[in-house]
Amino acid sequence: MNRSLKLGTSAAVVIALVLVLGLSFFAYNNTGYLTLGVNAEKDNTVKIGFIAPLSGPAASTGISSRQGFELANELFPEVNGKKIQVIFEDDKADPAVSLTAAKKLVELDGARVLVEAFSGPALAVLPYISEKGVLLASSLAATPKLNGEGKNFFRLVPSSVKMATNAAKVVNEKGFSKFAVLYEINDYSIGWKDSFISKTKELGGEVVIEESFNSQDTDLRGQLEKIRSSGANALVVSVLSSVSAAKVLKQANELGLNIQIIGNEAFGFNSVAVANKGIAEGVIVSEYKFDSNSKETKAFLAAYHTKYSQAGESDIYAALGYDTYNALREGIAKCGSDNSCITFFVKNRGVNYGAVGAYTIDINGDAQREVALHVIRDGRLEEFK
Repeated sequence: MNRSLKLGTSAAVVIALVLVLGLSFFAYNNTGYLTLGVNAEKDNTVKIGFIAPLSGPAASTGISSRQGFELANELFPEVNGKKIQVIFEDDKADPAVSLTAAKKLVELDGARVLVEAFSGPALAVLPYISEKGVLLASSLAATPKLNGEGKNFFRLVPSSVKMATNAAKVVNEKGFSKFAVLYEINDYSIGWKDSFISKTKELGGEVVIEESFNSQDTDLRGQLEKIRSSGANALVVSVLSSVSAAKVLKQANELGLNIQIIGNEAFGFNSVAVANKGIAEGVIVSEYKFDSNSKETKAFLAAYHTKYSQAGESDIYAALGYDTYNALREGIAKCGSDNSCITFFVKNRGVNYGAVGAYTIDINGDAQREVALHVIRDGRLEEFK
């Protein structure tokens, strides 16, 4: 048998296998991944990729959101007669790692719907998913840079502008007028502090000093000493994780820094408010409003704490993961695999009552929900009055 005949026979075998198995293609694409396409009629699985920091300093936040998403998948595992398979990837809150994970989920795993938890990674992933026609949802990404971005994008949280401007308005009314600002360098924290500063200046307040730090920095005493000498009567701290929040509190306490601290939602996490309740006493925390007595929230919390004896440190972030899954599932139930239809449906559902309370998603893909200020008293969050 000559070589050309052997090649012809091999090709015939491959074609026969393709026809029998219902495979549509089997080739290297232009990114270098080996892709395997499956006839949609033979595929009874809807794949959703979930990317979040599951290790590293921000892991506690990512794990909370993952747990809520997992719980919803366990309770509602199917849509339109198909199993929903969730594939989790750890991006360590690193935008470059997140982009690699997104390509893997789309081009190797075949996911057409992705969830990205954090702001910087979501910004990194958005151009790629827009090019591929993939839907991107986020449970936590609040940077203002995501407002109105991407045809098929929505998020379950409002822009950080809302939370930060509300905090600026309330504390200004309480008599704080000269602020020091300390922030962690990342897209979320920068967006939050910029919004706070803008509203403060609009209200006639003054920001007397701004200091920053990188997530890996361990010694913040230089920044805190400058803040001590600034004449500020309140310190506003915008961070990405509970690790950073606890680091600020501990070092401020070690230096004997006697100043009112106003923090974003990371300061309300258990590993900050509870584990450090002595030094966290009196800290004002800006976060999403969370009515633990509502029917939907009570049902979620009961199921969540039953499933996870080692629950994540934020019930709110777990609930946001839970609500993200349910929003996607409702959209898929209505629209099937049409991502433009899913996005349009989610943005036009009107008021929804989820585990974190009532919310809508506007035409820009931003959730509209209430925010609140709390104060830490004996390790618990109480309404700030």
